[in-house]
Amino acid sequence: FDGRYRDNPYLQELPRPLSRLVWDGALLLGEEDTEALGLLGDIRARERKADPKRPLLRVKAGGKEALLPLWPLPGLPKGSGVAPLSHFFHPEGVVWPMEVAATGRHYPLVSTQYHGYLGEVEAVKVMEEAQALEAEPEKEKRISFYPPWPQGEHAWAMTVDLSRCLGCGLCTLACQVENNIPVVGKEEVAKGREMHWIRIDRYFAEEGVVHQPVMCQHCEKAPCEAVCPVAATLHSDEGLNLMVYNRCVGTKYCSANCPYKARRFNFFPYGEAFVGKGDPRRAKESPLSLLMNPEVTVRSRGVMEKCTYCVQRIETTRARAAQEGRKIRTGEVVTACQEVCPGKAIHFGDLLDPEDPIRAHRKEGRHYALLEEANTWPRTTYLAHLKNPNPKLKEGKHGA
Repeated sequence: FDGRYRDNPYLQELPRPLSRLVWDGALLLGEEDTEALGLLGDIRARERKADPKRPLLRVKAGGKEALLPLWPLPGLPKGSGVAPLSHFFHPEGVVWPMEVAATGRHYPLVSTQYHGYLGEVEAVKVMEEAQALEAEPEKEKRISFYPPWPQGEHAWAMTVDLSRCLGCGLCTLACQVENNIPVVGKEEVAKGREMHWIRIDRYFAEEGVVHQPVMCQHCEKAPCEAVCPVAATLHSDEGLNLMVYNRCVGTKYCSANCPYKARRFNFFPYGEAFVGKGDPRRAKESPLSLLMNPEVTVRSRGVMEKCTYCVQRIETTRARAAQEGRKIRTGEVVTACQEVCPGKAIHFGDLLDPEDPIRAHRKEGRHYALLEEANTWPRTTYLAHLKNPNPKLKEGKHGA
């Protein structure tokens, strides 16, 4: 919060909740204030050309001075700006008058907001409380040319409650640490090569900001499985869309065929470069390998990867239950993202367990599947963002 962890690469590469910026801090200003500075037109023109450069401003606040690139953000009140505390940390407070002056220089910024752009679709649904109570759960269209998969002992699935999601990114970090996901650096992120298995899309709506975590949806009729020429991505009888890393030859057909843009490709041997300085043998012998989760394979160059529903945790729980001579208990399998979510927005469970809350989630009126028109039958589904406005608060009066 005050910059003490600014050297942590995990945190540097984690997209910021509102701007989705990585590796840099920026001065966030409303669009009106940016227009008053005469810089909004230049920024929009650069956006259309995919030019990452943004105006560099000289900012004075709290008796300190810093050079910060400008990032316009909808929803900020006129006359106010937001800057990272790491640049202006002061023990006496966090709010000061601010002076801003243009320098005529530019600085490149990288935002991941449009790296998984799903197009002009209704990705996020927002409902009022009364509407959600009256709505009937949507019936899935179980029509497909794909043959049915054999059903195993469990049917794993996940629901994400958008009303509880804060957009903090802890799920992304926990997934990264749990599954040995590498940090790739600002230059690679600018090329769209970030490796996070979970991305959090941010949308501005009338109700404010809505965040939506998007990971592999573990489709029952997965488009990625049909196009892999070496069967490196396959389906388990418990509903998981799995990756066999040793089979993958890096055609990237699966990524091209994924409508959710949830797959990541290793363009470089990131793990070996970090642990063994590029030498696979040194990587195995290095004490830095102890930083990795031994339950998860460290992927190498040319391999595709994605969310696995923390299959290593499922198998560990299965082995423990078998050792104790019992079945897996309700809620016993907890994924890394679910474990750290402060808002309890993520729930992982078994659709075949009559006591699992995930079955009740799928019967709610605000339950929906992302890109339902793709007819992929995803196991990961969402609960619409719930708004409950107070009718006594009139528009434009509540902030007075």
